[in-house]
Amino acid sequence: MKVHELIEQLKKIEPDRDVYLAVDGEGNGFSTLYNIECAAMWQGECRPEKLTPELEAQGYGEGDVAPKGSGKVIVLWP
Repeated sequence: MKVHELIEQLKKIEPDRDVYLAVDGEGNGFSTLYNIECAAMWQGECRPEKLTPELEAQGYGEGDVAPKGSGKVIVLWP
């Protein structure tokens, strides 16, 4: 699903509802949506798109950033 498709789906829903994420396809557990992050997929790993001061403070370095041309994604964190 692309972001524009998600936006269109969300426009149809009451805006005051809480957002939950299913832990699997069978509905064996649920968590509230905690954060949304822009990231990049590189060789099956989700990596930061760029190094920010916040990420550096957490111990990330240039080697942790996805190379240019990596697939851009958003990550929904429970």
